[in-house]
Order: sequence, then structure tokens, then C-alpha cells
Amino acid sequence: MDTYDNDRLTHASNMLLAFYRNRGYVNAVIHPPEFDLGPSGSGTMTLLLRIRENNAYQLGVVKIMGATVLRDTLVASMLSLQPKAVANLAKVKRPPAKPEA
Repeated sequence: MDTYDNDRLTHASNMLLAFYRNRGYVNAVIHPPEFDLGPSGSGTMTLLLRIRENNAYQLGVVKIMGATVLRDTLVASMLSLQPKAVANLAKVKRPPAKPEA
């Protein structure tokens, strides 16, 4: 028999969210699971997982900042970051915030 606990369900939800976000659905939301126990003595349970995908995003302009050894175009090529490609959050990271004066 397979056993599920909160940590396992949280991990599975996080993996599913990463799957969506790495395929352009950067604003996807995975809601906490809902459970419905079947009739008494049936030994069944229904697990409902609500997913809000929102819109898929594509890259507009690709800018590589801070590369000193490799050319920007080579870094973008190595990361497969091309304009109009699906945004993959595992490859894309926001630049650090500028300190306030």
C-alpha cells in the first residue's frame, strides 16, 4: 500500500508548479489539495488538485548582463534563451534590485 503525507503532497505540488513555470506558465498557481473521503467502510478517497494556469509567456528581449569571459550571444545560446521562446523560469532570473539612494 502506498502512503501519502503532507510533505509528499507538498513536494509533488511544487514539482508540478515547477513543470508549469518552466513551460511558460510563470503565473501558474497550484492550490492546496482537497480531500473527500468516500462512503464509510469503502476505503476510497478523492483528491482534488485545483490548478490555475493563467497565460503562457514568451521571451521578448534577451539581455545577458555581467558575463566577462563568454560573449553574451554564446551565454544566451547555451541557455537556449531566444526571443519568442517559451519563458522557462529555471533559466531566467530577474536582475538584482538596484539599491535605493
